[in-house]
Amino acid sequence: MRGALPCAALAASLLASASPAGAAETEGGLFTAIFAGTHIGSDNPVPVHGIVPGALLEVTGTAGRAALRLEGIPEVSAAGSGTGPFGRSKASLQLLNTFATYQVDPARLVRIGVGTQLINLTNANGGNGDVNQARILAPLIHADATLPLPGDRAIELGINVVPNIRTDLHVFRSTGQAALDKPEGGAEEDVSLDVRWRRGPLVYRAGLRGIDYSTRNTRTGEEVDRNIGGGVTFDVRYAFGRR
Repeated sequence: MRGALPCAALAASLLASASPAGAAETEGGLFTAIFAGTHIGSDNPVPVHGIVPGALLEVTGTAGRAALRLEGIPEVSAAGSGTGPFGRSKASLQLLNTFATYQVDPARLVRIGVGTQLINLTNANGGNGDVNQARILAPLIHADATLPLPGDRAIELGINVVPNIRTDLHVFRSTGQAALDKPEGGAEEDVSLDVRWRRGPLVYRAGLRGIDYSTRNTRTGEEVDRNIGGGVTFDVRYAFGRR
């Protein structure tokens, strides 16, 4: 995940150089957000609440009806309000979404697509000192719709669904015992609503975004990881070419 930002930047330059003027467009920029949410981890039933800022690098290349999009969050984290014998419980997240889409209607207002999501999760339990880690690569389904407004503006509604999360949660014991693996499975829903407007080569979006991520131990049914959050978002992109 540490290589996500350089890879996305390289993809932006490649897409830009490959997009002939008047035929395609590549947008690259930064997405910022302030999220409030709740995290519950394995063996740590006390929720971790937090209001955290987030930053995300975005690259979107469009050619005709097809588009390729990359989104990468370097890291966001939150800590619990109370302390235990091992300090505060903490949760951190790194994310990379990569997906291709296609405009399916004649008016070019609706896109559907598929891709993958790479996610790194780390949870530190202040109650017993255990550290839980998971790296997940799962298929992603995307859909979005655009409602044009006057003045080169639009309302955009998007959804990402990761319907089949499967991985092993690695539990590293503070007692020095061997790490324990817990097989986990679940799903994620990510919904956004934005207002988009454009000023020359700069594209702006402001709106709301919410995420619900939940997994359980596939052997015992124990809730392993649950993250629910939402907040306000803003992003600005530079368009390297324009249709």
